[in-house]
Amino acid sequence: MKENEHYTKFVSLIKENKYPEAYGYLYPYVLKNDKKSMKLISKSYTYGKAYGVDIDLIKANIWQQRSELESFSELGKVEYNQFLFFLSINKPKMASFFLQKSAELGYKEAIYKIKDEKYVKLNEIIIDEYWKDFDYSDLYPYCHNIKEDCEL
Repeated sequence: MKENEHYTKFVSLIKENKYPEAYGYLYPYVLKNDKKSMKLISKSYTYGKAYGVDIDLIKANIWQQRSELESFSELGKVEYNQFLFFLSINKPKMASFFLQKSAELGYKEAIYKIKDEKYVKLNEIIIDEYWKDFDYSDLYPYCHNIKEDCEL
């Protein structure tokens, strides 16, 4: 396959409203940390319906941030550690800030903590309403249509 041919194929499938097929086609490139593919995912969430998804600027930002790094597995970890520090010294407002910041960078552990209502309540964490419905397993569009586990 020629360089950039898979981007053209993705866009072509999007224009044909074949959204699950388009995102399934692009997924292997995202797994390879292909920056342009991740930027396409970011663009999808930025522009929404034209790409077969709802506009979600948090998800768009997560994918944009990921596209700028060699490896995104640690993205948000520093903020998560700051959350843990402020939690340990009983500063729930500061802890809340850093937990949400970590989640906004797509750090899986932060998102799971936010989703744990008992944990949030017990630690007096304040979170934005957005996170109540956030589904990490749906961070990649049409993930449920992809046969492999696609929790990135």
